[in-house]
Amino acid sequence: MRELTKAEHRRLKSNLTRAINSKDPLKVIIACREAREVFDDCYWPDDWGRWSRAHEDAMHQLRMEGIDW
Repeated sequence: MRELTKAEHRRLKSNLTRAINSKDPLKVIIACREAREVFDDCYWPDDWGRWSRAHEDAMHQLRMEGIDW
């Protein structure tokens, strides 16, 4: 298991923020899945809940729009 670098963590946070700001739930889900793959390879950071909440919010938004993902 490798260590998550600060730069990598910062990049994943930035990707998530951009996806959230885009108001596109699919972009949020993609950013969360990318982060999850990295976290599974390294370790889960203390602020992992940021991605978890964003993923759940995006899934809820898709369900409200009648889209099954």
